[in-house]
Amino acid sequence: MSTIISLVAVEDSTLGQGSVSMVSADYPLGIDCGFPQKGVDFAGAREAGVEFAAIRIGQGEDPDSDFAESWPHAKQERILRFAYVVYDPDIKGLVHVEMYRDIMSPNDRGELAPSLDLELLPVNWNELKAMVDGIEKYDGREAMICYSGAWFLNAIAIPAWLQAKSFWLTGYNDTGPTMPKGFHPEEL
Repeated sequence: MSTIISLVAVEDSTLGQGSVSMVSADYPLGIDCGFPQKGVDFAGAREAGVEFAAIRIGQGEDPDSDFAESWPHAKQERILRFAYVVYDPDIKGLVHVEMYRDIMSPNDRGELAPSLDLELLPVNWNELKAMVDGIEKYDGREAMICYSGAWFLNAIAIPAWLQAKSFWLTGYNDTGPTMPKGFHPEEL
């Protein structure tokens, strides 16, 4: 298992104003792109030091309306990309997979492995596993799991198969992610 810890820039960030944060040479700066963040300026992001873009491909069976525009623009600016699917507990795992396959070109899957964004509870672990397995089979790479420290704390009993996955612990603020009790990234 490996862990990626990063700070994801948001529109109202105060990072450029000298705020104290986890951002350092030790943590890459990335941006989250999807319909909530309309009109991402990838050239400006590159100039600001953004190294990667997490680009939302969709949630459940609903494609993200900005994916088709964001995906090639990030590539054009030489920003590393990965697509992420937001897990929806009300949608079957294989429906998530169908949506991903319908949108993601097998010839341009991104420079980084796909990610599954866990935000919503409760989790049907069998459906989530079907989603993970299906996306990994299509993509040919092991998917990262993306969640916040708060989700990690609220999920209670995470199955061993999920614990073994690489994960991306996010922080959508200027100070980075809230670290779960007992979590020490320096030990990974």
